[in-house]
Amino acid sequence: MTASRVRAAHHRRAVVRMLLASVFVGASSASTAVGLSGATAQADEPSRLYVFINSGVKPHALQKELEDHMAGVSVTVFGRFRDFQTASIEETPDAVLATGPVLDELGFARSLQGFAGSSADEPYVLVAIGQALTPAAAAGFTIGSVDLLGRTKMRTFVAKLLNVDTSVKLKLVTKTEDLLPLLQFSAAQAVILPERERAAFIARSELDLRSTVLPTRVGLPAASAITIAGTKILTAIKGLDRSTMSQLGVESWR
Repeated sequence: MTASRVRAAHHRRAVVRMLLASVFVGASSASTAVGLSGATAQADEPSRLYVFINSGVKPHALQKELEDHMAGVSVTVFGRFRDFQTASIEETPDAVLATGPVLDELGFARSLQGFAGSSADEPYVLVAIGQALTPAAAAGFTIGSVDLLGRTKMRTFVAKLLNVDTSVKLKLVTKTEDLLPLLQFSAAQAVILPERERAAFIARSELDLRSTVLPTRVGLPAASAITIAGTKILTAIKGLDRSTMSQLGVESWR
């Protein structure tokens, strides 16, 4: 090969190396820009809290109240157990807030427990028309309840509340206010609900409603942090005012 051809070959290789280097640098810069953009976008995203609470407050009203008191937190309050279950497992929120039995059923450890006074659980009551039924007597009737755990698990849950071994017949609804029509139209002979909701529930009706406190207590709402961002949500939950906490059925957090 002549000297001129050698110089030409070297020149071509140099040009190729320069082109490859510029492509590499451009790609690296673009990758870095995308990475930084993604990180910034991720940092700007609000942390997510999923909530499922047996409350006299409608889900959308509770959701707004929680978001108003929790800056930087996107709150979703679910009205149905199955929807909460699916979203909590498949979408991985940063934290969840639910009643004790719900967290236990889905396998979420309590990171923050709600208390009423010094108690982490609460009584439920059995409400019927015209008479205060005993739990044993109620077990022979159809009982109405808010669906906390899905139909199969709710049979076990209600039987435990009544402290009976027999299978119970249930009519399940998605919110407390839907329990009253069950009694009015004889779709159920009794309903169960948290004792803290008893006065408001009876006041909405002109029926002669009588109640009995059930022997088994139910775990109050608690929160579980799933991600690192979830620990900040726990701090926000601790900072809720008394009015908002009362909608959740708790007075303090520990």
